[in-house]
Amino acid sequence: MAQLGSNERSRLRRAAEELFARAEHARDQVDLEAAARLFGRAAGTWRTTGDVLAAADAYLELAAVLLRQGRGQILPDLAARVSNLVEVNPLPEGVHLRLRVFAVLIAKGATEREAVLGLVLERQLARSRADQAQAEEQLAGEAFGSRQGDVFS
Repeated sequence: MAQLGSNERSRLRRAAEELFARAEHARDQVDLEAAARLFGRAAGTWRTTGDVLAAADAYLELAAVLLRQGRGQILPDLAARVSNLVEVNPLPEGVHLRLRVFAVLIAKGATEREAVLGLVLERQLARSRADQAQAEEQLAGEAFGSRQGDVFS
């Protein structure tokens, strides 16, 4: 993978976040073709930036959409893409095992649909909790900053 400058990496991460948000919206609107395309693009973009867990989440969401479309026969190919994420170096601790589990579950998705969908729900919940914690942290920082401004004014 080619080295990205920090500005380019930041730009691509923002693009991937936008693609992922648009994919979630399309999924929620039951526009599954658009959702599949956008989740795939988000995964590829995050792979480029080295954000393998975000890429894996996008691939998981893509797997769920493909199952809803009745296209479970292509999940083994998608599982191979997730397995290839381990080539991104260096991987954070524990990520290699997570990616292997994701790949195995996706590969079995056509016959064990509930396992894939359960993992997707777990990851959605984890992302929701992380987003909530980040928002609370930001609010606390803003409140602290405004109080500090009062003290030093």
